[in-house]
Amino acid sequence: MSNRPNARIRQAKTGMATARPGMAVMRPEVVLPAPRASRVAFYRSERWKQVRGRIQGRGAECAACGRRGRLVVDHLLGHDDERQAERAAALLGVPYTPGWEERFWHGPFVLLCSDNGCHSNKTVEETAGRLTDWIRRWQSGELKDG
Repeated sequence: MSNRPNARIRQAKTGMATARPGMAVMRPEVVLPAPRASRVAFYRSERWKQVRGRIQGRGAECAACGRRGRLVVDHLLGHDDERQAERAAALLGVPYTPGWEERFWHGPFVLLCSDNGCHSNKTVEETAGRLTDWIRRWQSGELKDG
C-alpha cells in the first residue's frame, strides 16, 4: 500500500490496490487508522486520566501474565483497524461501536504490565492483524503459562 494520502483514500474507496501502473490487485477495503496526533491528544487529556484511574483501580495484576508491576490500561478493540475491532468485539461478546474515538472512552479495557512485556506483545499482535488470536490465547489462560 502506498504511503501517499491520496492513494490510501483511493484504495479505501475502491477496495483496489495498484501493484504496478495498470495492474490492479484485489484487497479488502482499507480503513484509515486513527491519526497518531489525535491519539496523543486523547491520551494527554484530563478525561483519559480519569478513565485510566478508574480502570487501574479495578485490579493490581496483569490480565495476561498475572504478575504485579507497572500496569498499563490498554484498549482491547484497538484504534487502527475497524474490521479487526469488530471481530474482537464479537469474540469478547461486547457491542461493537464504529469509530475509534467512541471506543477510546468506553473500552473495553484490559490492564497489562509493561515490566514483563505483556502490553508490548499485545500491541505487536494487534499491529500485525492478529488481535483476535491474542484475545483467544488470553481467554484460554495460555498467556499466563509463558
